[in-house]
Amino acid sequence: MDRKASYYVVVLGNNGKLEEHPMNDWCRKHPEHTPHLEFKKGTTTEQVMVNLLKQNWVAHGTPEKIRLVSPDAIGTRVLEVLLEIETG
Repeated sequence: MDRKASYYVVVLGNNGKLEEHPMNDWCRKHPEHTPHLEFKKGTTTEQVMVNLLKQNWVAHGTPEKIRLVSPDAIGTRVLEVLLEIETG
């Protein structure tokens, strides 16, 4: 049985450090990052992800855990950090 992936956003926190949050919860709390998406009954995770990708976010991860990295966080060596976390 295929297991569904978990989706997270990676953003820069107020302290300049990277923060990881469940994607849908974070996007509902920060609608300014998804200006072309209204959260209503039936909104899918894929719709949220596509909306972020259109806003220059970058997807990274494994089949089990997908991280969407904000444009602000990309310049913080985030991909190197994520690779280090995933490979242990």
